[in-house]
Amino acid sequence: MDELRQQLLSQIEIVPGPLATECWLWTGSGIEYGYLRGTLAHRLSFIAFNGPIEGWNYILHRCDTPRCINPEHLWQGSQHDNVLDAIAKGHHRACRRKPIKVSPALVSNRRRM
Repeated sequence: MDELRQQLLSQIEIVPGPLATECWLWTGSGIEYGYLRGTLAHRLSFIAFNGPIEGWNYILHRCDTPRCINPEHLWQGSQHDNVLDAIAKGHHRACRRKPIKVSPALVSNRRRM
């Protein structure tokens, strides 16, 4: 496990982030998406520093920085947790929909149905 930690730490850039602690940006292979030879670098970081991932859980970012592998910024949750987190942060597609305008006549029509 120490070898994995060292490999991860040798390929990061520490930068200020939105949280109190810095983001550790993954600079290894596939940096656009944080991939490490086909495996997500943030998942490996979570395992190396925090322990095993339960079941089919996702590894989510508190800092909303996909390249960040700082274990303090990572948490595990279900797909449902991931969607709720995205909605809470305004990232989910449902948050980008334009509100529809509803006329009082339409509302009263619907109530009668």
